[in-house]
Amino acid sequence: MISLLMEEDKHPGFLDKKVRYVSLSGYNENVPTLEKGKFYTIRELIQSMVSRSDNIAYDLCWQMIEPSNFAKLFKDLNIKPYDIYHPSEYSLSAPEYSKFFRALYNAGFVSKKMSDFALRMLAESDFNLGLVKNMTDSFTVARKFGIRIGNSGTHLSEFGIFYFDNDPYFLGVITKKPIDRKSTRLNSSHRT
Repeated sequence: MISLLMEEDKHPGFLDKKVRYVSLSGYNENVPTLEKGKFYTIRELIQSMVSRSDNIAYDLCWQMIEPSNFAKLFKDLNIKPYDIYHPSEYSLSAPEYSKFFRALYNAGFVSKKMSDFALRMLAESDFNLGLVKNMTDSFTVARKFGIRIGNSGTHLSEFGIFYFDNDPYFLGVITKKPIDRKSTRLNSSHRT
């Protein structure tokens, strides 16, 4: 998401570019699927990817990423590179993952307008079984969860900025031991 927002800052109107969803397969979605043949703006795809953890939108967004933005983001945040053309088992530590949220909160890599847009999308997450499960709607939480299915098992992670009064705080959790996918009440391979 951040690398796409970097492109919007460089080329205003980029997020309004339309992408046609033809057909992507391979992921059992837990969310209503995008309509085949329909055009979606990159902005709409980001919203679906982030708020609903939509893997089809995620794949369509990958097709629109400017590799130099992606590489610069990881380099500047001092995070090990990720090859978008040859993905493999890749993981981040909690401190590394937190750098993305700090970059958005502080508008460190994108304009304040794009940071605000990203944090709004994160605050609209429909996943309510994790960090916010027993919370009331009394304050906003900009958050992202992910379920990773890999060689080492199925792991759940969730990170968020909790806007509590005038004292926001950050909380992140990455499971170290494999979890039972049934305990998350999800049946798809959401990725972070």
